[in-house]
Amino acid sequence: MVLSGLLPVLLCPGTAAGTTSLAASSARFFWEGLDHAAERTATADATGLDLLVGVFVLVVLEAVVFALLPIPMLDGAKLFNWNKALWALTFIPIAGFFVYLLFTETAGPLDWGEVGMMLGLFALFGALSTLMWYLVWRRIRAEQQAYDHAGAAE
Repeated sequence: MVLSGLLPVLLCPGTAAGTTSLAASSARFFWEGLDHAAERTATADATGLDLLVGVFVLVVLEAVVFALLPIPMLDGAKLFNWNKALWALTFIPIAGFFVYLLFTETAGPLDWGEVGMMLGLFALFGALSTLMWYLVWRRIRAEQQAYDHAGAAE
């Protein structure tokens, strides 16, 4: 019984570390070869495959970063509540690697205007998510109060 409750907590960092290792090795293996292929041949297939692998690696890392956030419904909350140091040792390198890959120069110098727009979109998404959470929370709270009021009237 104790092991079944502890199993998700133990699997979370292992899964995150395994996924990150797979993404990192995929990035190294595929990007190096595909970058050289794209430079020499510059075919649409090599460039498309390079882009596909790059996007795949970023999406996998993004999924791991968001899964490890200490939000109650995510695995990161279980790990954070169980062992904050282990959570930090798992989350910080993965998030750092994700941010590093996200801001890696691939087609010239980084345009800070695009970075500002991207951060603005993240902020907008966060605000809309918070608003949606608040509306759902308020509705559930009103239903609970109506239920409590109806129970008290009986």
